[in-house]
Amino acid sequence: MVYSIISISILGFIVMYHHMFSIGLDIDSKVFYNSSTIIIGLPTGIKIYSWITSLYYKETYSQENCIEYLIYIYYFISLFIMGGVTGIILSSSIIDLSLHDTYFVVGHFHMVLSIGVVMCVLLEYILGVNITFIIMHIIGLNGLPRRYNRLYINRYIFYYININRFNSLHYLHNSFNYHHTLEIPII
Repeated sequence: MVYSIISISILGFIVMYHHMFSIGLDIDSKVFYNSSTIIIGLPTGIKIYSWITSLYYKETYSQENCIEYLIYIYYFISLFIMGGVTGIILSSSIIDLSLHDTYFVVGHFHMVLSIGVVMCVLLEYILGVNITFIIMHIIGLNGLPRRYNRLYINRYIFYYININRFNSLHYLHNSFNYHHTLEIPII
């Protein structure tokens, strides 16, 4: 997994030229960038295989039932795979020339980047809310009263309160950051 991420990072410097198939590159350059675009599919496939294998072992050996989280993760992976397949189709310079100014390229771009990011943000909302309020249930079951100015609590409850504070601030920060990124294109 680590080697595939490193190789994607290195090949990413070369692959950026596949956006320039339609500007009149010579044949040798097109073949080189075409090949590098196809080659980057191999470490990406290894990364996707690692994700799926990790999820399989999590489902097999885990005692928890977290199917609602896995739905978003599987949806993200399936969209990423569909975007990757369309990327392999577009890696051919001849096909890319004929499809360059069509919605196929727009669909490929949004399938890989936009929809996957939306699924990750929705998963963050679900996890953030659930972790915050489940910890409140645990603290309440341990007898912590509400509407007190000063509490004398033990170390066990204090641990859960700190987890709750950190998660609430993390969730709040991500919410404002997400809404801020939504407002930027409107301006």
